[in-house]
Amino acid sequence: MPRFLLAGIALVATIGPVPAQDKKADDRMKVDVLLATEHVPKDLKAGTRVDLKMVTGKTVGPRNLTDYNTSPVAADLEVAEVTTVEKPANPEAAVRVQLLVGKDLAEKVKKIRDEVVSVVERKGDGTVVRKMKPVTLRLELSKPEKK
Repeated sequence: MPRFLLAGIALVATIGPVPAQDKKADDRMKVDVLLATEHVPKDLKAGTRVDLKMVTGKTVGPRNLTDYNTSPVAADLEVAEVTTVEKPANPEAAVRVQLLVGKDLAEKVKKIRDEVVSVVERKGDGTVVRKMKPVTLRLELSKPEKK
């Protein structure tokens, strides 16, 4: 009995991964994301691996240093294309990035990209204004996995 079990495991281990890799290459879609220039890494090119994050908070500290609180949306995505939008409607849509995403994850990314949230902004005179804006997304370079 144990010999058959080991033979079955060996057969699955040698045959199993090959179709999964072929399926992964065919199973990806392109998803467009509009970002502000401050949320795109410098020198981003096609083929680069990135993590897509949603900005949940922004703090501007002394010396105009900005800190972003983020939550992950999708990790280790491949960039298909990066283009700068000429005369964007708003500065938060200045760069168009096409990401190669698996079909199952594409729906999640599109849903979050199209979401509208309430944002509280403080003006220079101290008044507080509440606005409805699209979710702010941010790309960060993927960190290589530690072994």
